[in-house]
Amino acid sequence: MTVKIGFTVKDDRTEWNRVLSNMAGANDQGVVTGIFKGDISEYAHHNEFGTIHIPKRPFMRKAFDQNEDSYLEMFKTMWFQQVGGELKSVRTHLVRIGVKARNDIIKTISRGGFERNAPTTVAAKRSSKPLVDTGDMQRAITFFVGNTKNILKK
Repeated sequence: MTVKIGFTVKDDRTEWNRVLSNMAGANDQGVVTGIFKGDISEYAHHNEFGTIHIPKRPFMRKAFDQNEDSYLEMFKTMWFQQVGGELKSVRTHLVRIGVKARNDIIKTISRGGFERNAPTTVAAKRSSKPLVDTGDMQRAITFFVGNTKNILKK
């Protein structure tokens, strides 16, 4: 008795091409979070990095450092979903990351833990809480999603 066993290999690259296409669509896509316009961005910069008269209060760097692992997990999830075909939109996922980063910065400001305001500042703004006065700076924190090369040129 002779038994013949055979199989056919079909080289269907449709799925692979879809993955490559999705990945190509994500090239240079990213999210940038911060304060980008006007006098508030200058004020935020002075507080983030300090000046001769203003001590460093790195609220953006502190927020990033405290949440870096969760951002990396979100990017990793996005990558695996994209490769697996579950991710419908890279942009949607980047928006989620931007929202989280924005909220993390606001929480960091609210929690405080920064160098105290000078007595003259406390007297002028009638508050001893650094980085919080009118709330304009927190409201100015935003994010952009898109081609990171173009975003960073703005």
